[in-house]
Amino acid sequence: MVRGSIALIGFALFIAGVAMLVLPGPGWVFIFLGIGVWSMEFDWAHRLNQWALRKLSVVWARWQATPLMQWWRWCRSGPRRQAADNIHGAQLQARGEPVTFSARNSFPGH
Repeated sequence: MVRGSIALIGFALFIAGVAMLVLPGPGWVFIFLGIGVWSMEFDWAHRLNQWALRKLSVVWARWQATPLMQWWRWCRSGPRRQAADNIHGAQLQARGEPVTFSARNSFPGH
């Protein structure tokens, strides 16, 4: 009974996802949800799910290494880092010590 229910729910999610590939909606999300539900009961679906997760982690790592993501991380961290450097430089100057860094926030790789 439970195995049949899981198979039916997974099938419904999978078919809804396939339909949403041509209709408006998050098709791939429902396809992976259907496979995820099936993986609770079927070994082949579990292996397929694990394979897809490994491939997704490789794609995500490659995306994180792209220049676009490096630029985005630089945009997010640049003002914070510059403010911290300026505060540190002001503290050094207040103690009479020389400031040896540039306050310029350069782009990664430059």
